[in-house]
Amino acid sequence: MDKKKPNIFDATMNALISSIPLEEYKIIYENESSRRFFEFFVLRHTDILNYRSLVVGKYLPATQQAVEQQKADLKRSKFKDLLHISEDEFREPIDELMRLSYVGLFHKYENFIDKLLEMVYEMNNDSYKDKEDVANFFEQKFGFKMRDWKNNKHLWRISWICNCVKHRDGYPVKEFPPEEYKDAIKDQRMRLTSLQFKEDVEFILGYINLIYQKFPMFAILKGLTKLNENSMHDEEFKASQRIKLEELKLNASNYFGLLKTNRHQD
Repeated sequence: MDKKKPNIFDATMNALISSIPLEEYKIIYENESSRRFFEFFVLRHTDILNYRSLVVGKYLPATQQAVEQQKADLKRSKFKDLLHISEDEFREPIDELMRLSYVGLFHKYENFIDKLLEMVYEMNNDSYKDKEDVANFFEQKFGFKMRDWKNNKHLWRISWICNCVKHRDGYPVKEFPPEEYKDAIKDQRMRLTSLQFKEDVEFILGYINLIYQKFPMFAILKGLTKLNENSMHDEEFKASQRIKLEELKLNASNYFGLLKTNRHQD
């Protein structure tokens, strides 16, 4: 009997519930903006899972089969003695597929960040001018740049591979190489494995999950800070509320520090 194919939505929900109690998700559906944000995250998470399945389960086997057929055709060809094709040349379509898969993976992460900023702005449009204002607030307040891919060395490696593929034909020659590529042979295209790709997908999924869990909560800080400044002489704005605000700021500072724990060093 064939093994039942995993349900990507169940896999995503199970991952979320393992970090946040199911009861808390019920509260999400009491607010339209929260519901839309939650469903945006689930859709992006499942999209990446589906992409991994397509690359590893469909595209790669089909490419490998095509390569084997090409090799078999050469063996049967009446011109085989005139054609000298190396094993590396035969497997180039496989290597190219894996390199291009990194372009798709990183673009999905970039799109996630852009849409995240857009949705956070929509949820707090009384505090921010636009999505770029959201990004600027976190940079100015906590020193965290949303589009600085060097925030995490693992993220930087994926970004760097993507840019080498797009702009250097797959050769590992872009500046600021990650540790694994500092001694790479510059005149040989990168060769990436399906195992590496799956591990990098898992990293991206974990990283966006970490961002999703806390980012919207800290986005309200700008509005709360302004409210605090406008209520300095308001007895109704109790001292305990100001203490909670300071605690939230501290938690945010620790959170953004966590996102930069493994920052890439040039």
